[in-house]
Amino acid sequence: MWWSARKGGCRKADDFICRDCGVQSGTVQSTNSLRGAALVGGALLASAMRQDYPNMRITETHPKALLIGMKCSGEEFLRKYGLSPMWNNEHERDAVIGAVSVREGFEGRWTIDLSKRRYESEQDPKNYWLAPMAYSWPECAMADGR
Repeated sequence: MWWSARKGGCRKADDFICRDCGVQSGTVQSTNSLRGAALVGGALLASAMRQDYPNMRITETHPKALLIGMKCSGEEFLRKYGLSPMWNNEHERDAVIGAVSVREGFEGRWTIDLSKRRYESEQDPKNYWLAPMAYSWPECAMADGR
């Protein structure tokens, strides 16, 4: 939900997920390398939502990286958060995991906000045209327990 002008376009949040949470770099990609629809779609939706709901809270999620970081399957993830597996395909699974991520972050149970970890060359997700943005992440997905 925010971009970096750093060489290669990688954000500090993405570096953290790969380096400290054990997620392979192919799973998390620089926004500068994504296809147009994936890159623009989220920003367009956030912009439209901000017009009607200027105080709406928005967080980025990354379901596949989250499962890798937590070292669990989608079924295990949902059971951990009190839900039953209820999807027909990987896209539906990721949508459910994304919704749980939003709930856990906004309810304050996931206290890590990766949007606060950024390089100087990145947009400030707390202070730019789509701001504020968050990126909720659980402590249990930290490889080193931090």
